[in-house]
Amino acid sequence: MYFLREAQVRCFGSILHGPLGKQHFSFDRFTVPQHTGFVGIPTRTNILQRFKGKDLSSSRTTRELFARFFTEGSPAQTLCVSDFDGTFYAGLAPYYLRGISNVELALFLWIMHIKSPTAFLPLSRELFALKKQSRRIYTDIDQNSENLSAVEQPLIEAFSEKVLRRCDQQLAEKAADLTSRFCHRDAIRTMNILQPYVGGVTFISKAFPMVLQNVRTLLKRKGIRVPVHCKGIVLKDSPWWQIDVKNSVLNRHDKKQALAEFAAEHPNYKRVIIFGDTEDDISLNEKSIELWGEQNVLFVCLYPKDSRVREASSVTLKNWRSVQQLITEATTA
Repeated sequence: MYFLREAQVRCFGSILHGPLGKQHFSFDRFTVPQHTGFVGIPTRTNILQRFKGKDLSSSRTTRELFARFFTEGSPAQTLCVSDFDGTFYAGLAPYYLRGISNVELALFLWIMHIKSPTAFLPLSRELFALKKQSRRIYTDIDQNSENLSAVEQPLIEAFSEKVLRRCDQQLAEKAADLTSRFCHRDAIRTMNILQPYVGGVTFISKAFPMVLQNVRTLLKRKGIRVPVHCKGIVLKDSPWWQIDVKNSVLNRHDKKQALAEFAAEHPNYKRVIIFGDTEDDISLNEKSIELWGEQNVLFVCLYPKDSRVREASSVTLKNWRSVQQLITEATTA
C-alpha cells in the first residue's frame, strides 16, 4: 500500500505541479538571504532538510527579538497570526506538492472519485487543463516578475468552477478531513508551547473552509485551548462549491482586509506575532504595523519562498523547531 500511495502522489504531483497555489516555487529562484538567524544557503539539499525539521543555532539578534517580544505585554493582548499553506501546512508529499492544501485537496478528491468513472474522467480532464493554464501563468511570473497574488485568484476560482463542482459534497468533506491531517507536526507542537503567551490564534489563508474547519478541530484535539479562528475562502450555501468572492481571502489585499476586520471584532489585541512564507504575508505585516505599531509586531518568516518576504520579516527561521527553541529560551531566561 505504501508503494501504491507513493506512486499516486508522484503521478498526481506531476499532474498538478503548478496549479492552485504557490507552485512558482523553483530551486534556482532562491538567493542567499541577508538576515541573521536560522538561515543557511537555500540549496536543493536545504529544501529537503527543512521538512525533516533540521535545526540550526540562533543568533544573538534573533534571541533578543524573541526575548523582548515574549517578556513585554500581556498574553491576553497578544495575537498569533499564521499563514496556512506552506507555513503551517506540510502536506502528504511536501517535495512534490509544496505544502499547498488546495493541491492536496484536489489529490484526495481525485483518488476518492476513482470508483465513479462518470465523475473521475471529467475530473481528470479538468485537472490536466488547469495544469496547462497554471504552467502558462507561472512561466509569465518567472519571466516578467509579476505579482504572485494577482494571478493566483483566477486559478483558485477555476478550481472551484471546473473541479469542485464535479465532486460529490460528502466526498469533498471527507477529502478535506484527510487534507487537514498533514499539518507540520512541529507547527502543532509550537502552538502548544506558544498558547500560554497569546490570547488567540488566527489563520489567514487562501484555503478552502472545510479544510480550515478540520484544522481547528485537529488543534483542539491536540490540546490547543486558546480560541482558534480562520479567515479563508468562503463558499456559498447554494451551489455549495461556488466561491463567495466578496467575502473570501483570495489575494494579498483580502488578507489585509481580513486582518483589519478581525482586529475590529477583537479590540483587546494590541500585539501580534506573524508566521508567513511568501510575499502575500508581507501584507499581514504591513497591516499589523498600521494597526498596532512596529514595536508591537514580530514577523517570523518560515520556509521562505522569495527574497521579498525575507527582507520584510523581523527574522527568518529555518523551521518550526527553531521557533520552539527561541520561545523556550525567551520564556525561561
